[in-house]
Amino acid sequence: MNTTKLKRFATEARNKLRQGVENRLAILGFNDAGVPTIAPQLVSGGAIWKEQHCTVAFYNGFKSLEEHIWRYGVSHVVEEAAYTWFNRLMAIRILTMNELCEPALRYVGSTRTPLIVDEARQGHIPEMDEEDREALITLLDDDTKTSEQFAMLISAFCHNTPLIAKCFGLQSDYTDVLFPANILSENGFIDMLNTTDFITEEDYRSSELLGWLYQFYISEKKDQVFAKKGKYNADDIPAATQIFTPNWIVKYMVQNAIGGVLGGKDKLPENQRKYYVDTPEPPTAICRDIEELKVADLACGSGHILNECFDLLYDLYISEGYTRREAIECIFTKNLTGIDIDTRAKQLAIFALMLKACQRDSSLVDASLMPNVYDMSGMPEESRELGSIQIFDEPDSDNPVIAALSTHYDAIVMNPPYMGGGSMSPLLSKYVKENYPKGKSDLATVFVEAMPRLTKDGGKYAFIIPPSWMFLSGFESLRKSIIENQSIDSLLHLSRGVFGADFGASSSVITNHKNADAKGNYFRLIERTFQEFDQKHLKELFEKVLENPEFQFLFKEYSKDIESIEYSKNGAKIYYYDIAQKQFEKIPGAPIAYWVSENIINIFQSDITVKEIANPRKGLATTDNKRFLRLWYEVSFRDIGKCFKDR
Repeated sequence: MNTTKLKRFATEARNKLRQGVENRLAILGFNDAGVPTIAPQLVSGGAIWKEQHCTVAFYNGFKSLEEHIWRYGVSHVVEEAAYTWFNRLMAIRILTMNELCEPALRYVGSTRTPLIVDEARQGHIPEMDEEDREALITLLDDDTKTSEQFAMLISAFCHNTPLIAKCFGLQSDYTDVLFPANILSENGFIDMLNTTDFITEEDYRSSELLGWLYQFYISEKKDQVFAKKGKYNADDIPAATQIFTPNWIVKYMVQNAIGGVLGGKDKLPENQRKYYVDTPEPPTAICRDIEELKVADLACGSGHILNECFDLLYDLYISEGYTRREAIECIFTKNLTGIDIDTRAKQLAIFALMLKACQRDSSLVDASLMPNVYDMSGMPEESRELGSIQIFDEPDSDNPVIAALSTHYDAIVMNPPYMGGGSMSPLLSKYVKENYPKGKSDLATVFVEAMPRLTKDGGKYAFIIPPSWMFLSGFESLRKSIIENQSIDSLLHLSRGVFGADFGASSSVITNHKNADAKGNYFRLIERTFQEFDQKHLKELFEKVLENPEFQFLFKEYSKDIESIEYSKNGAKIYYYDIAQKQFEKIPGAPIAYWVSENIINIFQSDITVKEIANPRKGLATTDNKRFLRLWYEVSFRDIGKCFKDR
């Protein structure tokens, strides 16, 4: 995928749709404060608005809009309506490009008339209630009202398309009356879908497309959240923490977590072994019947990890003789669970999984079978902030979220949200301090502390988070807990550039079982902490080390302009295997220092440390370098000293 084009598409679309929703609010008579200057009234036989007959559905939608603005404010409602219509219209386009629905949005010939409008004008009117149908027929008599016709027809199309209705929540809600104005204008959103090359046909067939678009769509909101600083509220958390994981790292986590609990590489289909890392000792299978396998992502975002789990599980079922339909039914009903605090992310995750399923069995487009992906709907208000870290004393089988967060899984695979303690709301901060004292400094490490509790004994949990947990003193108790109670199977120590962000990363697969003799395999895909790699080169480096464990690379000569990663006899060692994890505790602070030699570790054990002799302190400091220090070129030669002659 050309992510540069996708980002441009998503950000332009957001701005156009937000403006369209704001324009619609003005057309509906709402002032800047969100108060309507005129509202529809119920009368016998229907409703009246602006002295004209309107449908009861419009009246209900209008009243729902009023309530949402009163509860959440204008900005929230505009944002929600804009991304809801973005999701629905993108979903129609994706289904169209996969031949799973009619091309409703496509222009007819050289005109700017969408097919759905053209067909309605010829008498092909979609299913809708009689009142709406009569209103539409009246509109169709006037060819100048194409936008109004399109709005009614697309709403009906979404209601009548089970996959869109179930994924994106259409129950005649307020977003129906907030259909973006001028959406059919030249250079409008429908133009972008029909006439630009931002998204290729191949992109439309990828279940990752909506996930990438989601990340780019909210990128401006993310910038706004970061800029405001201070505490994040519930609405800020998704934008601040959603990061799309590179696919090769997802494959590494999924293949090693699921492959490990099944008994090793040989239990995986051949096309699902590329990133499997052989462990010093063959893993013990804790699940021998694939239908009993339980896999989860408890902060699933738009579903990237769930999609990779689906692919592996599907290939497993097919290799064991299941039909396509049987395989998908088992995955959705028995194997796979996803949870996210963000309703929109949950919707996208469900749609992405359903697209994968429909690509294999088109009969599933009727949405008669749906995956188990949940949000915090129906939970107490504070649950939206606490999400999947909540601990429940007694499982509640009537509430699917509580049941899912009370289950023990064979494998958990996650890219948990990253959020420092300073950005947590008072509610969230208090909860993590009380319940997750070892990982409380960051939401990502809170999830790392939580994962063993939700994983079966002998099960695997995998994650990708910043590498600070490996070294910083604030995470010492978390490291010691892992070293003493779990077994690190493998770990990728990654450079900057993994997420296009200004921090490094680490990805690890851990067995939830105490083993005093545990050994693991480590990949030092980094030399200097802040060195940044192009994503394709980092992927290539890992792949070459998997092919040749003795592969070495000269990091200091790396440039993003190189064509490929090449072996160097003068390069650094990358693969560290059979590393006993109990050796980490011999070093003060128990850092995950897998590359340290046995001799160095013995020095820590046998010699006197500086701490035993003195307490090191920071020396003199200005406390304000910009104020008190000057660089040489900032000072006049005349002021430096008498060694310079006057000029």
